[in-house]
Amino acid sequence: KNRLLDEKFQKLKEVYSKLREEHINLIRK
Repeated sequence: KNRLLDEKFQKLKEVYSKLREEHINLIRK
């Protein structure tokens, strides 16, 4: 298993969930 790929994936998931939260907050307002 490629460790670099794993790290990139983790970062992507982090960014994605952050964006998702902001998006949800915008919708609720």
